[in-house]
Amino acid sequence: MKELTFFDPVLAPAYSPALAEDLAWVERYWGITKLLSKTSNIQQVIRYYRWNQALYRYFHSTEGAMHLPIREEGVDHHEGLAVHSQLLSRFWQDLPPGPILEIGCGMGYNLQRLAAQFPDRSFYGVDLVPTNIKKARHLCQDFPNVHFIVGDFLASDELSQAWAGIFAVESFCYFEKVGEALAKICSTLQAHGKFVLFDALLNEHFPEHDAKPHIAAQLCARGYALEQWPGEQSIKDYAHSLGLSLMDEQDFSSQVLPNLIRFQEGSRRMLQKSRYYPAWLFTKYILPSVMQGHLFAGLLGPYPVQAGLLRYKMLAFKNSRLE
Repeated sequence: MKELTFFDPVLAPAYSPALAEDLAWVERYWGITKLLSKTSNIQQVIRYYRWNQALYRYFHSTEGAMHLPIREEGVDHHEGLAVHSQLLSRFWQDLPPGPILEIGCGMGYNLQRLAAQFPDRSFYGVDLVPTNIKKARHLCQDFPNVHFIVGDFLASDELSQAWAGIFAVESFCYFEKVGEALAKICSTLQAHGKFVLFDALLNEHFPEHDAKPHIAAQLCARGYALEQWPGEQSIKDYAHSLGLSLMDEQDFSSQVLPNLIRFQEGSRRMLQKSRYYPAWLFTKYILPSVMQGHLFAGLLGPYPVQAGLLRYKMLAFKNSRLE
């Protein structure tokens, strides 16, 4: 496999003027306090993905990907979507025998690629959303080593077996209690097994002097049906306390920004406050609130990443409890 080398564009520092304008617009037409007062739960997560599945399929990836592409220089959108599975395959080369689990498998995009590369290993995918699993089973029907389960990783006894590897691509953020999730991952991971996550993580050392990036990040969380963004250092500290040693970490924030900006442009067109075409009337009174939130997240998504408040990270851990 070709060694990946990533370009590193300068993260835009001048985010405040545009961010202030977009926040003022959200406040004027929807009310920031009202939006932030909404809380998230499992049913809202299911509703979010059920309503937005068609958007992912037709505007993001016809192959079923639901995550951000990691854009290597010269690599297009679709090739960038495959980078996660390419990176994961490196960690799976020296795993102990046993199955691999994806938490929040969506429509099975990553499992298709990994199952093809490792035909002698069993893969399992679990997801809260029945429609996601239905589509995943269809897309992976040619891979007998892939199995899918509808359910909650934390609540399912069926997922308590010993896993050689566990991974989560932009799904770990949906665990409200990070410690509880890591404890179950650790308890079901074999000795020398590996856990890898890709996600937008909160930089807990970010200065508090400017509230606007924090507000934008909170609105994005609500837009994606999240209660809050998980803290990067909190994950590392808790994992270490459980005996999960950090093997590797990479920051892909600048590599996901092109897609975030593209999403922002599309969301802004949809939410355009033009006097010639007041699209906000359509989005406020006709479009379901869960899809409105998706557009808010798109409109504001680049700002917390540009500011350094959210960082798109890969964290790879090894279970070293019995070493």
